[in-house]
Amino acid sequence: MRLRSSRIILIVSGIALLAASFSGYLFHAKGKRAVESYRAQLRASGEKLTVSEMRPRAVPPDQNGLATFQAAHRLWGKYHFFDTNGPTPMRSVKPGKAMIAWAQPDVRGEKTNSWEECQAAASQVRELAELLESIIDRPAFDFHLDYGEGFTLLLPHLAPLKRCAQHLSITAICDLQRGDAAAATVKIRAMLAIAKGMGDERLIISQLVRIAIANIAVAATWEFLQSPKATEEQLAVLQREWTEAEFLQGGENAVIMERAMCEAATARMRQSSAEFRRQATMFSQNSSSGWLEQVANSTVLKTKESMWRFAWSDPDELRMLRGEQIILETFRAARTNLAFRAVLCDEETRLAALGIRERKNQSDGGLPGIDDIDISSMMSQSVLSIQRFPQRIFKTEVARQLVIATLALKRFQLRHGAYPAQMSDMATEFVTTIPYDPADGKSLRYRLNSDGSFTLYSIGEDEKDDGGDALPAIPSKSTTWLQGRDWVWPQPASDDEVEMFYEKEAATRSGTRALAEFEKRYGLNATNYQFPITNR
Repeated sequence: MRLRSSRIILIVSGIALLAASFSGYLFHAKGKRAVESYRAQLRASGEKLTVSEMRPRAVPPDQNGLATFQAAHRLWGKYHFFDTNGPTPMRSVKPGKAMIAWAQPDVRGEKTNSWEECQAAASQVRELAELLESIIDRPAFDFHLDYGEGFTLLLPHLAPLKRCAQHLSITAICDLQRGDAAAATVKIRAMLAIAKGMGDERLIISQLVRIAIANIAVAATWEFLQSPKATEEQLAVLQREWTEAEFLQGGENAVIMERAMCEAATARMRQSSAEFRRQATMFSQNSSSGWLEQVANSTVLKTKESMWRFAWSDPDELRMLRGEQIILETFRAARTNLAFRAVLCDEETRLAALGIRERKNQSDGGLPGIDDIDISSMMSQSVLSIQRFPQRIFKTEVARQLVIATLALKRFQLRHGAYPAQMSDMATEFVTTIPYDPADGKSLRYRLNSDGSFTLYSIGEDEKDDGGDALPAIPSKSTTWLQGRDWVWPQPASDDEVEMFYEKEAATRSGTRALAEFEKRYGLNATNYQFPITNR
């Protein structure tokens, strides 16, 4: 009787085990079919999914600015004066106002330097500047990147490229200080040539450095626009260069390459336990202190690897593919609609519907440990690291449109003696199309002020027209022109406003008591002390 019962138990257990194995197999197969089906759907719509498909075309040697950049980089190591002591262009002193760097009596930063010292330093680096300026004739870089290396690819050229742009910006300010607008024009063109040369580098980090360079050029162009020596011809050249600048396509290509690299990394993780461990622990905290804890962590990770391979990897990969497609469609919708606010909201909603959300809890508030790593969504959660990437590109597009509009307005003023009553007055003579506001796709907001100046702005992220209100929506101790309720193109600060800014900086360095005395003396708002209460 006992033997018969044992057999029944064994048979039932065997059937249950077979049923569980069969169910697991069906779940595993269903996940693979879902991924393959979605891949086929993407390919049918023309999407590229592999690194080899997304490699950019090689730049012909006679068009490649690589050798010029390398020569400039070698020269850079000889000069250090401008590393910490260069003039800061378009320095914000209060909402809606910026300091004209070249018009100040000296250069104040970590130290105070005379213009004679800055001009002497600039003359010493003339060879470097001339090399960088020659990039204008060959605005293409091919660093022969091996995209097949995936996320281990080293990019030692990015920081030097940004430093080159910063150097050009500083020396352009020196040119403007001595009244040489022509030389400053060439340097701004060289900054834009560097940004253009990086346009086909299909990595998100490369595109982020590229838009940082573009923003350096924005500040230098603002300084140029304040120069009485600027000519209409020079303004027209810069307007053409800014009009030809393009950032959306570069951003889109970088996201496609990111997807291809993620797909390649997922495939390697399935093939290699070592690759799985490397990816899974890339950002984890190694807190194991003893051999017993190390063995325990290794056992936990091996168990998670088995679960990932069998049950989690396919659903996770599908979420990743869908999430990255949503970000791609954000770029494409913005290009079609010429408006970013609505598509950014749609992106956030669609990603949340996929379950791609930021983790709210960590075990110790620092880097996650082995137990904190959510292996089941390891790949799809990587989408969060690029979710804000389109927003960065769109902000740069706002700045580009404002620069184009301001250059055209200045040309109008030089030719007609005053700024136009409305932007449409510039049509055909100075612009082919009126510069638009990427926030909502409509024309940038513009009005002519009673003193002959103008107010030009984008309505900003909230898609609400606040009449050109440059005050930040959230009080902040730092003020940049892209933090306001509206994104207002800065007007030059007065001498009194500049002096107050420097006094505030000195009081801030001296401590809380000195800052309180400063605020009391000038009647400033204690929460947002950059500007007087009366300016509200």
